[in-house]
Amino acid sequence: MSDQLIIGFGFSLMPDGSPGTYNRELAHRILRDVKDNDVASLIAVQWEIADALWDIEPERMAMWESQSRLLVVQPPRISPADVREERLTEYLNANLSPFCSVLSKEMSNHLVKTVNEDAAQVNDKLLDKLLDTLLDEPMFFKKFTGLDLVNLDRPELGRLFGEIRVLPRDEEYPKGLRRFQRVRINRLVMESIIQDDSCLQRGQYLSTTDVIHAALDHCCKVGFSIVKVRVVAHSEHVSRCLQQTREVLLSRSPTLHPQLNSVHADAEIPWDKNTAQVWCRSLSNWKKYEAKVQKWMKGKRSVR
Repeated sequence: MSDQLIIGFGFSLMPDGSPGTYNRELAHRILRDVKDNDVASLIAVQWEIADALWDIEPERMAMWESQSRLLVVQPPRISPADVREERLTEYLNANLSPFCSVLSKEMSNHLVKTVNEDAAQVNDKLLDKLLDTLLDEPMFFKKFTGLDLVNLDRPELGRLFGEIRVLPRDEEYPKGLRRFQRVRINRLVMESIIQDDSCLQRGQYLSTTDVIHAALDHCCKVGFSIVKVRVVAHSEHVSRCLQQTREVLLSRSPTLHPQLNSVHADAEIPWDKNTAQVWCRSLSNWKKYEAKVQKWMKGKRSVR
């Protein structure tokens, strides 16, 4: 393996959790860069780009995975800290909505299938593991046709900071959802049915800085020595990704100064008015959003 790390930063996604125009283009850029440079880089990408890569070149992705050259920063999974077992059990037993009944039935059926226990013997201490394993079920979402997923609304920040979420259409996914799309959507299904944070916490998504730390943590874990870092990001996002990557590298190792540059950053991607995140639908939206983000970042640096 070479000493080059490629970090791919996702840019929005579609309301049904599919990669969308932006992430497909970023996936193509990664593939072009790997082919052009002909080096066995370590590749760290956000899950939206990973799903696009699997769509485009599944054989190459399988090879990278088998060679331990690939890190995917996944959507949030369900941990023990996310679930209050007793409260969730009470919620499921008391809620008479059809979707809640379907969810309870799916949980019981899955327990029988995976643990080979009687459905009546559901142990509430297993609930976090049970819900987490359901995240990987490609057809799980099909049980909830008609369910309205809860959008991300941040009224204190305004409509610009909202994210639209919809259940995928059955006919568009006859074989089920993509590898990471299913984790994202299945969790949103659960959160849209269990609308009580004291039972099930909302998933926390990683920031740009969190993605960088995840990539560098993986490099440390596998003993990968970084000499070059290549950043793949949307042309309007790339400058901040480079800035934050530089800051994180410096904070983790002041003596480490790898070469840092971007990949095909000058190539524009047409704006998509149908993308899930409102701030990514147009250049004007993005500039308003980015101005606020940069202001927050400046405030955090001044506090340090």
